[in-house]
Amino acid sequence: MTQWPIAVDVALLEDAARVLGGHSEDLRAAVRTFATAPGASSPGAVASPALWRAWWDAEAESAAAVLSTVRAVARLIDLEVAVNLARALYVAREEALRRALRAVADAAAYGGFLTERAARIRVRQVAPDEDRRWRLTSAGSALAMVSALSVRSRREGRVRVVGVACADGSVAWTVLIPGTQSWDPVAGDQPFDVTTNFQAMAERWTLLAAGAAEALRVAQASRGRAGAGDRVLLVGHSQGGIVAASLASDPAFRATQRVTHVITAGAPISGFEVPAQVSVLTVEHVGDPVPHLDLLGDPVRPGWVTIRSPPVLPSPHDADGYAATAGLLDTAPSGSAPGQWRDSADGFFAGPVVYAADFLLDREPDSPVAESPG
Repeated sequence: MTQWPIAVDVALLEDAARVLGGHSEDLRAAVRTFATAPGASSPGAVASPALWRAWWDAEAESAAAVLSTVRAVARLIDLEVAVNLARALYVAREEALRRALRAVADAAAYGGFLTERAARIRVRQVAPDEDRRWRLTSAGSALAMVSALSVRSRREGRVRVVGVACADGSVAWTVLIPGTQSWDPVAGDQPFDVTTNFQAMAERWTLLAAGAAEALRVAQASRGRAGAGDRVLLVGHSQGGIVAASLASDPAFRATQRVTHVITAGAPISGFEVPAQVSVLTVEHVGDPVPHLDLLGDPVRPGWVTIRSPPVLPSPHDADGYAATAGLLDTAPSGSAPGQWRDSADGFFAGPVVYAADFLLDREPDSPVAESPG
């Protein structure tokens, strides 16, 4: 184990503390901006910015206490131990957040809120419209398709599955999942709601995830590709990104689907244990508090790329704005981390489309809750 001079230990950890402090202030400013932005898409954020700020202040104080402990330890032991301690403490904080979300959801369930108990998901394939453009050409075009899909999902919740032929005879499958459509705390027919948000962030299997998984299975079966081991890309904005990350981190889902890539925009997914073999692209806008709701920074590992940019539209959480920002990936040099990510995902965008369909997702009452696949 390498021993580091005490001065290096403290300097590095104090630098981390300064970064966290800047992040804390950035999120406070983001909440204020988001709460007053024209067209802000989260009614909850608009209605209670003071509650958001108070919540974040409490979490920031907790994080500062963690760093203070790590700095004290670093004065006595080497950097490797201090870093491992920091990791363990932050994992504990993330698990505490999940436990809190589970407790809130369980308590609310007694009043009929935030619960999917006694329900199951119904999945219905929809014939494609003749004028719909199914071609995916890049990460930006995939997020643009998610944004367009979100408009349709306001009337009826839906996901889209697109299959592209690959040179080796396989099919590369893309599942596109839009964001939250309903803020009613009572779970209704529409699974794109705040109930799914709570349950997914608490790392519980949701009916929306079950519906997306079933849509992909049906699509593959229709092409004779069920169980073929084809590559899968999961794409989502906001809640859709949360569900995409939850599917990618679920061992049972990965046992039946070969997930190789994930694209999320404006989604808090840092706490999901997406395995290293899955390449992740996250897009975040300065001023959008939603990607920070898990209170963690994105993992630093090969294959995980974060694009963080000022928003191009007045509302920093807007899905169309995120699609435009993702276009920055097209100009990234091939040798850079973003360029390598783009090149690794080329198979999802290069070949001809051999399958495309939307699937309507509805909750149905009085049936068992769907289980995780496998």
